[in-house]
Amino acid sequence: MGRDPFDPASLLRDLLVSVEPLAKKNRNRLDVQIPADLGRGVGDPTRIRQCVLNLVGNACKFTTDGTVTVAARREPAADGDRLVVAVTDTGIGMTAEQVGRLFQAFTQVDSSAGRKYGGTGLGLAISQKLAQAMGGAITVTSEPGRGSTFTMTIRAALAAP
Repeated sequence: MGRDPFDPASLLRDLLVSVEPLAKKNRNRLDVQIPADLGRGVGDPTRIRQCVLNLVGNACKFTTDGTVTVAARREPAADGDRLVVAVTDTGIGMTAEQVGRLFQAFTQVDSSAGRKYGGTGLGLAISQKLAQAMGGAITVTSEPGRGSTFTMTIRAALAAP
């Protein structure tokens, strides 16, 4: 994984500008909560962008006439601060059983959803592997009919703002 300097706040804001049309496609509102004091990071901005893009893209795809919230924060840790990005949607949500199958490559949580919304189910498996390679993980909480929150936490060697 890369060891390049990057500005997490700028990276996320720029990325979210590019997904605005995707949010509007299903008449969703994009709520962005990115504080200016995230600091400077050293890591792999390309992989971070890929993971967040996948999470936001999925949230927009499975939400209609709702809200997709992207919230970022720094989280202190003994071995260096973490970058935490949470993507919350007001979409279709999932059962605990469906959440359990989420990160398996080529597995869709519901084949009828796969037909309706499109996709192979591969994006989340790849994103999880990328997050793990960056010293972190992606976790999920969800409730059927109420939406989901995907939280990516990675080591980003964040320095003071």
